[in-house]
Amino acid sequence: MLTRLPVSLGIDESDCTKGTHEVYKLYFEIPFIEQAKDYYKKESQQFLADNSVVEYMKKVSLYQEQFMSFADCEIRPMHDSKKRRATFPSTSYQRS
Repeated sequence: MLTRLPVSLGIDESDCTKGTHEVYKLYFEIPFIEQAKDYYKKESQQFLADNSVVEYMKKVSLYQEQFMSFADCEIRPMHDSKKRRATFPSTSYQRS
């Protein structure tokens, strides 16, 4: 079982910095995106049923601002530090 683990996780045993991320995509990313899409579709339909389009657009604009702020503070710094990292990440990850 353990000898198959790197293959199952999509890790390239000849280069630990590479990976296909198949497990991540299959068990997290795809279900997460589908659930988020369904959630926001239902939320937007309910909000539009109860409010005007103008109020809906204000809410969308607020969500967009919040997401961009989150991306600037959290996602981009993590992505940039991972691009600079030349070795396989250790188990004790420290944020930069």
